[in-house]
Amino acid sequence: MQIVSAYVYGGRLLSVDEIKGNWLTHINYAFAVIRDGEIVHLFNQENLNVLKKVKRLYPHIKLIISVGGWGADGFSDAAFTESGRMKFAKTVAHFIKENDFDGVDLDWEYPSSDMAGIKARKEDKENFTLILREIRKALKELELEKQRPLLLTIAAGAEPWYLDGVDLKDIEPILDYMNLMTYDFYNGWSKKTGHHTNLFTPAHRPEDNSIDKAVKLFTDQGFPKHKLAIGAGFYGRGLRSVKATGNDILYADGSENFDVGYSTLVKDYIHKNGFKRYWDDSAKAPYLYDGDVFITYDDEESIFLKGQYVAKEQLGG
Repeated sequence: MQIVSAYVYGGRLLSVDEIKGNWLTHINYAFAVIRDGEIVHLFNQENLNVLKKVKRLYPHIKLIISVGGWGADGFSDAAFTESGRMKFAKTVAHFIKENDFDGVDLDWEYPSSDMAGIKARKEDKENFTLILREIRKALKELELEKQRPLLLTIAAGAEPWYLDGVDLKDIEPILDYMNLMTYDFYNGWSKKTGHHTNLFTPAHRPEDNSIDKAVKLFTDQGFPKHKLAIGAGFYGRGLRSVKATGNDILYADGSENFDVGYSTLVKDYIHKNGFKRYWDDSAKAPYLYDGDVFITYDDEESIFLKGQYVAKEQLGG
């Protein structure tokens, strides 16, 4: 079975009706955080009850608690000592048991790196492996009690620098699968237009990243394809004050970044208010432009092609 997973953000009160469980195999509930070395859920507690109801409606779904996210601190400290790793793993297992989840996803952005403004140490590389081992140990003990397997996954950066901060060969046997963050290739602070979640590297920009390039990066290092799940962006990355024409829209200069959710894209941007949809066939990626504002995003066509790619390459999802 291939993974069809969705990150469900808990920053507002969720409802059962909005979660299309028949379309999914896994739900990553995002995000819990780390406080004093323990996993903590800071959102509305009712969301946990909503997810339990979703699980009853769709018993095939695996509920996974995602810990961390961009700018979420606490990982380096929790992983730094043996006692800290044991403490954290124990609280992860407790959360899974108390809330009837099926696993945990560590979204440490990123081991050995302070680019997100979090604490980082050179020891993170080794300690990341050690804390994953401790979590796996705690999950195995809980599996005996619950009589069912529990999942341990991570979200991983899709660029070569990510591999400098982790021991990929050491962590691979510990993980059930890895969520490759194959989005934000052109991120929220770039002052040039470009694709943020393109399937292939653009023919005219061979130095650019892509999903295909990221998959090859990890598989060339020995990571098995069936344990890789690629990502799609249900949001767009925008840039204002872009002055370009014809084939020069991509990689043109702009001055103000913004994000926009897909529902808003459909409502206000795609084929609306002067925006024209363009298609980069080499990258298999759409973009919008109205003469001033540029938006890179995923739509039905690009996501369909990603699904075909997953099947063809026999990826995890």
